[in-house]
Amino acid sequence: MTVPRRLGLLVLAAALFATGSAFGQTYSVLHDFSPETGHPLAPLLQASDESLWGTTYGGGAYGAGSIFSLTPDGLGGFTYAERHAFTNGYLAAGLVQASDGLIYGVTDSGFLDRIFSIAADGSNFQTVHTLTNAEGQYPACALIQGSDGRLYGVAQGGGALNFGTVFAVSPSTGVLTVLHDFDQTHGSMPLGSLLEGADGRLYGTTLAGGSSGSGVVFAIEESADSFITLFDFTSANGRHPRAALIQLADGFLYGTTADNSSDSDPGTVFKVDTAGNNYQELHAIQPNEGGQLFGGLVQGADGLLYGTAGGIDALPNGTIYRLDSAGGNFEVVHTLTAAEGQSSQASLARATDDLLYGTTAYGAVDGNGSAFQFDPATNDVILLRAFAAPDAFNSWGSLVFGPDGFLYGTCEQGGPQGFGTVFKIDPSGAGYSIVHAFDLDVDGASPVAGLVVGSDDALYGTTGVGLFGIGGTVFRMDPGGSNFAMIHSFDINDGSQPYGVIQASDGRLYGGTFGGGQFFDGVVYGLDTDGQNFEVLHHFTSPFGMQGPLMEAADGKLYGTTQHGGALDEGTIFRIDRDGGNFEVIHEFTGPDGRFPTAGLVQGANGKLYGTAGQGGTAGDFGTVFELDPSGSNFQVLHRFGGLDGWYSYSALLKSTDGYLYGTTYIGSTIFRINPFATPAFSNVLGANFALLYAFDSPHGYAPLSGVVQDADGTLYGTTNQGGAFQGGVVYKLELAPAAKGRRPRLGVNR
Repeated sequence: MTVPRRLGLLVLAAALFATGSAFGQTYSVLHDFSPETGHPLAPLLQASDESLWGTTYGGGAYGAGSIFSLTPDGLGGFTYAERHAFTNGYLAAGLVQASDGLIYGVTDSGFLDRIFSIAADGSNFQTVHTLTNAEGQYPACALIQGSDGRLYGVAQGGGALNFGTVFAVSPSTGVLTVLHDFDQTHGSMPLGSLLEGADGRLYGTTLAGGSSGSGVVFAIEESADSFITLFDFTSANGRHPRAALIQLADGFLYGTTADNSSDSDPGTVFKVDTAGNNYQELHAIQPNEGGQLFGGLVQGADGLLYGTAGGIDALPNGTIYRLDSAGGNFEVVHTLTAAEGQSSQASLARATDDLLYGTTAYGAVDGNGSAFQFDPATNDVILLRAFAAPDAFNSWGSLVFGPDGFLYGTCEQGGPQGFGTVFKIDPSGAGYSIVHAFDLDVDGASPVAGLVVGSDDALYGTTGVGLFGIGGTVFRMDPGGSNFAMIHSFDINDGSQPYGVIQASDGRLYGGTFGGGQFFDGVVYGLDTDGQNFEVLHHFTSPFGMQGPLMEAADGKLYGTTQHGGALDEGTIFRIDRDGGNFEVIHEFTGPDGRFPTAGLVQGANGKLYGTAGQGGTAGDFGTVFELDPSGSNFQVLHRFGGLDGWYSYSALLKSTDGYLYGTTYIGSTIFRINPFATPAFSNVLGANFALLYAFDSPHGYAPLSGVVQDADGTLYGTTNQGGAFQGGVVYKLELAPAAKGRRPRLGVNR
């Protein structure tokens, strides 16, 4: 489903409303989805206000990494805050605060990697520059600011020869200059941040390349590509440096190598002068001292060098070590416990309090890494943050009551494998659990549609992505998650990106896809509940792009909507027999009546069909609610959204037993009610047939992409795609006020 992610507008629109209690309803959050996960790979940064800033490779509200801060609370502790969640990108690199006070960083997904800035209060996130392949790919370490004010960095791939680059960028203009293209012979794949030496030159290391392929130490002028290889690593003196160098008062450069004579051997601590001479291996890490040295060194207030070693069989969580600048007095000063974290892949950072701060990529409470504080005077570690286990997040589809009385739903992302989940929760909010976690290579990923309960009491659903990223799937499971089975895997020829199934009166499952098929524009399909007798009933060409479920009407025909097609390419309503015959477009959207419908239809007790169009209606393009006869005649817009009542209704309507229609809006984030029998039938904004029941806010969830379900008492249940305590969305219930529940409206009576 294609929906905008205009988060600022969402929050602004939600703020226009009072809380839900102002509408007489009682709103409750039953569960906060948590997408955190974490896995910090980079060093921490101490900002000018003494807060610590870091990045996580995964997690955040969209599972693609985050920026976080740890702010001193005045009581000796720190307050954690997620400052920014990435929708794509991933971050192995740390951050730098420049002289303008802004904090800068880079993403390293390899696709449209960017240099970004964010204010020190977490506001005003901006892209400074988007890297092209010629400028570099996968910048995996923090930028530095040179004495000339420019930001300098390295990319481990891309460039003219695809072996990485050194680049400079102006923070004020975003103009980027490539200073050097690595050629493998003189180094490739730089992974550590640059160092501006006392002589004004930039110094760095590469993971690979050089005369023996084990990496190099290099120097380069800031003004031009005057690249010099200072030192070539070999298996005899350490291999594959991954971290930044530091320079001490003696003028020497100090660093680490990840391994020594083989990839499984621990690494070394070394120093070399700025001419590339006088190389010394200060210490070779032994198996009883820790594993590979992925992080570099920091000089403590006592003048000693400190670093972290990764886990190894005898020491699975890793260690913190120190030594003097001559290589003497080496000692392991702390062995990390599983509760403190595992596998530190970053250098320690020295703060103004002279304590050292670090991160671990794994371990701690839920195995997702940690941020910690180390006191060189006592050798004690204090855990500052244990990143939470991945729950699930970004729910798109409506909930359904299972035969066991639990509510069942899906989340597009998250779960143990990160590919989405099926969850259940008691209507009271108790008993939440993930009953199935999807695995892309086993049973697909990204279930964006809700589930249906079959006549056999099994749950049926679809994933938008299929095995190995192809097609999508149809699946079944028993309530509680047992007996999960993938009953069909789409291969693009028979459809791609399915959006839910229904069970028709003949017992078969029917659905549609957004893409794939003979013309790559989607299909309508049917299959038995055991997956047998799958058949494509219709290949779309125009209209095309189903993004909502089918509906079986009282006449036995299947009805649905397409997001595109029609004379103006603004979407259609169609019907088709269950055997695939008599396909017919019964309405083409034109704009004033709505456009781009994505939610499917419901049939009222009066036989009419009801639905929503995500956009169109007024000049504001906020969307509509409509009705029409199954023949396609008597089409009428019941409501045009105007902004104050929400806009972009992407969810299916609920036909309630009281005769009203209930729905949600994505932007503006509201729950609304339509009286289809009101007089006059049409309304703009808050009209005769329209009631605003609840307006969401960020702390309690917002941006609902799903509709609502209703229990026997009239209480509404649903999910939001975003917001809540962890910004991953929520499960909620809305208890309607007695006046809002009402009785079944009579024809021609305005209630």
